[in-house]
Order: sequence, then C-alpha cells, then structure tokens
Amino acid sequence: MSSLVEPWQKRRIQLYLMNYHNKMKKIFTLALLLACGLPAAYAQTDNEVDETLQFVDAAGTVVPDGSVVNVTKAESDPFGDGVMLSAGLFVKNTTDEQVGTRATWKITDIPGGDIQFCYPTACLTHNEVGEYTTANGLLAGNSKVDLMTEWIPGEDVYGTASVVYQLYLLEYSMGLGKVNYGDVIGYGPTITVNYIYPDPSGIREASSTTVNRVVERYNASGERISNPVKGVNILKMEDGSVRKVVVR
Repeated sequence: MSSLVEPWQKRRIQLYLMNYHNKMKKIFTLALLLACGLPAAYAQTDNEVDETLQFVDAAGTVVPDGSVVNVTKAESDPFGDGVMLSAGLFVKNTTDEQVGTRATWKITDIPGGDIQFCYPTACLTHNEVGEYTTANGLLAGNSKVDLMTEWIPGEDVYGTASVVYQLYLLEYSMGLGKVNYGDVIGYGPTITVNYIYPDPSGIREASSTTVNRVVERYNASGERISNPVKGVNILKMEDGSVRKVVVR
C-alpha cells in the first residue's frame, strides 16, 4: 500500500513549517526588542561601540571610547571679560557617506558658570547638573566638525566641571525638501571631559590629557589591521584591555 503523502509533498510541508517557524521567531524577537525599549532597526550589545563617528583632537588623533580628558588650560573668553576652558575636541565622520547624528551630554558636576556644546548644527548652553540632548543633524562624509565645547566658569568660580559626551548614529531620509530622522542605529563612543580651574591665577600654559590609546587593531577574523575596517574591529588598548567596536 502506497503512502498517502508523496516524498515531494513531505518536503513542501517541511519547508512550510520551517519558514513559518522562522517568521514567528522574527516576530517574537521584534516584539521583545520593542518591549525592552530598544530600536528594532539595530540591536547593539553592551560591548559594541559604533565607530562611524569618532572624537578626535585638533591633530586628528582619535580619542577612544571610555577616555577621560583633563583640561587645565584656561584662556581669555573672546565674548566676555572672564576665562573659558575649551575641550579642543572635534567629531570626525570616518565614512564617505553623509550620516544622521545627534549627541547627549551629561553634566555630572559644575561649580558654577556655563557649559557650551555645539553639535551637530547648533550651540546649546546649560549651567545645571543633568543630561541634555542636541538636535538632530547631518554630517558630511569624511568631514570633521569642531564641537566648540567649553566651560565658562564665571567670575570667582573655581573647581572642576565634569561632562560626559556620547555620539549617536541616526536613520534619516530626504523628502519634500526636508530631512526626516528615524531611530538610533548606532551607539557611538562615550568620553568624559574634566574642566579643571583651580585658582585665580588659572590661565596656564600647561594642559594634560589622559587618553587610553589603541595600540593594536584586529578584524573579526583575528587578522591585524592598521586602520579601521567596516564591520567588527577588535581593539587592544594601552592599558591592556580589549574592546569590540563596530565600524559602518
């Protein structure tokens, strides 16, 4: 007696069930991401940093994720009678393509005065502890933008102001003559800047920077590379730690 179901029919049923299972798995994963408040377009793990955008200094040297920059050089404020301490930082787009971006900056300590931050298109000023978000904007491919971020202590204000900066990569589209921004698709590097102004004679020529620099870089296959490549990059840092970052 022949089987009621031919072999080719069994295969079609197996394929149908497999596709149905995969579809339901994707729907469940999407629902889980949304329930956790994560953007569905890109689920980035805690130990991954998107390096499409990087903090750099005036010479173009990368300031790696997790770095602490100590600024001790005070300069005359060109817009007032007091002084200001500038971070001297820029943001570089490491790709050839224009990207959507914004940043957060968290003031963790401020004895007085104002913190200014100009990114990506507008300058904002705050004078209280708290976390703030810039407007959305576009950054051209291979461009470098001066953050113009500084602490302006004000008269008779001394001490240390600390700020944590983080970069984000955004979805965007062009339509009807305007830019429409979407979800966060990449969580960029985070750095801390300590603006140190200890005394009334504070205009100093010396400055110090604590930077945990990259000493070796590898691709996802474990091959040593000299420059960032698209995809997962494994970084060996100066302090011996190892980090995994994503370059788009």
